[in-house]
Amino acid sequence: MIISLFKSRIMKKYFLPLLLLCSCYSNDSHEQKVVAEEWVIDTSNLLNVEVTEDHLSPLMSIRHVFSEVDYIALESVNGFYLSAAKKILDLGDTLLVQDKNKSILVAYDSQGNFLGQIGRKGQGPEEYAGVWDFDVDYESGNIFIYSRADQSVLVYDSEFFFVEKIRVGQYAMHFAVLESNRLAFYMDMAGAGKNILLTDIKGNKVGERMPYPSDKRYVVFGESGLLRPGGYFNYPLSSTIRKLDLDSEVDPGVMSVYFDNVLSETEIFEHQKYIENPREQKFVLGKYSVGSGGKELVFSYEYKKGVSRRIGPGIRLASGQVYDHFNLKLGKDSDAFASLFFRGPYIPDFSPKTGYFTILINQEGLSLLEDEGILEDLGDVDEELYDLVSENWTEGTAFLMKFKLKSHYDPFEER
Repeated sequence: MIISLFKSRIMKKYFLPLLLLCSCYSNDSHEQKVVAEEWVIDTSNLLNVEVTEDHLSPLMSIRHVFSEVDYIALESVNGFYLSAAKKILDLGDTLLVQDKNKSILVAYDSQGNFLGQIGRKGQGPEEYAGVWDFDVDYESGNIFIYSRADQSVLVYDSEFFFVEKIRVGQYAMHFAVLESNRLAFYMDMAGAGKNILLTDIKGNKVGERMPYPSDKRYVVFGESGLLRPGGYFNYPLSSTIRKLDLDSEVDPGVMSVYFDNVLSETEIFEHQKYIENPREQKFVLGKYSVGSGGKELVFSYEYKKGVSRRIGPGIRLASGQVYDHFNLKLGKDSDAFASLFFRGPYIPDFSPKTGYFTILINQEGLSLLEDEGILEDLGDVDEELYDLVSENWTEGTAFLMKFKLKSHYDPFEER
């Protein structure tokens, strides 16, 4: 796996698709021509994250590229336990965890002690139907909960006290708090022509982003097309990550991920064509988190092993090194560490406040803890995690990992 620096490859993979994309709209409406112009991005600063077997190395644990690793056992109190973490934000002294199945947001201190639920479910003026997404304004410390069913945002201060409920009047797939007191809502591409709604802190519309041809039918796939903390987003079916730029009308691309059989950027608006034949579908970028400085990336993607389709994580370090299924122990080759944390599409969340990624042992991973062989293997890979699990594992206990990525990985350091 490499970060390609050769001009010929860049011309082939970036400029040619973009020229084709422009030409495909040449005979369409003026609106679509504008979309095509806005879609073209400056490739001069675009980072190419390329999954390739050009430089194979022995299979290694994904643990090797992590630094400053810390593990926390999240206590279960009064019968409450986490069922599935959809999103986690590390605020330093507080951990916020969104429980996907229960549609609530809960808080723990840095030692894993349960602090309580933030807000409550209900129909009252200070209540929400359910937590669909959340984010934090790191300047004020306020916590913003987006309730899709209410089409509203509920604001809580850093002590978890209710501040206000803001009626937005929009259904959105994802939500983020941006700089300059702006809120962003990633919609469902239902014909508006631009898919991201920008509002001020009170929910008043101030702009739109993410243009697309509005005369087609789209499907926002569950693992493709996201708005992530920091204002990073991508189109459904697109493997290029962009960043909302409030000082410009055009949002620049920051990273483009390439792997075997990836869908071309010229085809990302052809949703109906894409879903017609599932067996022949090309692969697209899944979940991702952009790390410190906009040069780190943890992402999921599909790949083939024989005739089977698999999904696994890839990592780009700030140095430009990329690690993926060619040299990480994944799937049937997983060690205990990868099996517990990185089984399937699970990707850690990045906190701009602390610079840490956070992830829970997933539900599939928890079921593996009953296997003594897994625990023995875990002791060989990570003794600290083995001790924590051995001392604290009971039904309902959740284990969280915080980590940073090494800026550069030298395999000789591990010998």
